[in-house]
Amino acid sequence: MSSRMVVALLVGLIPAATSCATMSNRPEATGPVTLQVTDTNSMDVDVYVLADGFSTRMGTVSTAQTSDFVVPDRAWQSVSGMRVIIDPIGSRTGFISERINGIEPGSTINLQVAPDLSLTWYNVRLAAVDKPSTGSGVPRPR
Repeated sequence: MSSRMVVALLVGLIPAATSCATMSNRPEATGPVTLQVTDTNSMDVDVYVLADGFSTRMGTVSTAQTSDFVVPDRAWQSVSGMRVIIDPIGSRTGFISERINGIEPGSTINLQVAPDLSLTWYNVRLAAVDKPSTGSGVPRPR
């Protein structure tokens, strides 16, 4: 191999090695995962998290209120991801989010329950990296 090829190869590897070192220097996140639910729907809602086929009731959020819940570790650490279920009290319809993956310790999941449940949305704010991701879900018939 010529010396030019060796130099070109080494120059190409330096940025890759530098980016790996930068990623490993990222601060380690700690703390519980929080689910913050704001209810702008006309009904009070029950909130559940679903992971690995098991649902856990987090609590109730009253109309025009915001409540914070600590998500159980087994839910947010699930390999298959976790979902949030919104069950309006006295309604035949509900909401279930898409799978939420990549949650880290200390993250906050903000969920806004819309007056029209099909417009309910969420975002995830990671603790160590301030990089929100936004998603939605599908209306869930009863």
